[in-house]
Amino acid sequence: MSTLSSLGNTIYPLDIAKFVQEKTIQLMYKGINITFSWVPGHANIEMADKVAKDVAQPINIQLLDILTCFGIKIHIKNLFQIKWQIH
Repeated sequence: MSTLSSLGNTIYPLDIAKFVQEKTIQLMYKGINITFSWVPGHANIEMADKVAKDVAQPINIQLLDILTCFGIKIHIKNLFQIKWQIH
């Protein structure tokens, strides 16, 4: 979870997080969507794997509609909340 939080830090990102952010943006401009997701540890690993596969569907974010990192984070949070409620 801390790694995903680090990737969301656009003000003072670590070098590796900044690299991943830049590469992710480059891929998005090429039409390749990258989804990062965190699945909490569970005693039942098979169940965690199934949940991870279920929520790991591509999320399309229109870059023109969401201009800030904060806006993207809110959009992703809302999409995951909807998927979680459905699950």
